[in-house]
Amino acid sequence: MERVGGLGRERARRIIQARPLKNWDDLKKIEGFSDTLVNDLREAGATINPSREDRAA
Repeated sequence: MERVGGLGRERARRIIQARPLKNWDDLKKIEGFSDTLVNDLREAGATINPSREDRAA
């Protein structure tokens, strides 16, 4: 996760501690994850629970 742009060791650790994440709103609730950062991650191709996202598409 640390290799993803916008994420460093601390943000990656916070994601791991907050798992499981169900959607993008869950990610926004984590300290250090602004709307802008979350939108940038989405646009870069990051996914949250891809099996559920695939079913919704």
